[in-house]
Amino acid sequence: MTRIPSSALLGRIAAPDPERIASSPVSMDLAAVAALGWNPGDRLLLTLVRTSVVIRRRPDGVFVMPRKPYVALPAPVRRGGRR
Repeated sequence: MTRIPSSALLGRIAAPDPERIASSPVSMDLAAVAALGWNPGDRLLLTLVRTSVVIRRRPDGVFVMPRKPYVALPAPVRRGGRR
């Protein structure tokens, strides 16, 4: 028989401290843009899928990869499509 850890039992899980979470940023360990094969000037297509953003390099992309290795998400994408 498999034992269930006591921390997983209903009613035994503590909610995280919101102050501690807000004050300690966590790295998302995202792949470097260069590892994706993206170059400055590449056209990018951003697609919102539920609560995630999928970014693909496509010739018909609306956004352009800047010289600095980062992608800025437009406000409507950051809000998850909500107005």
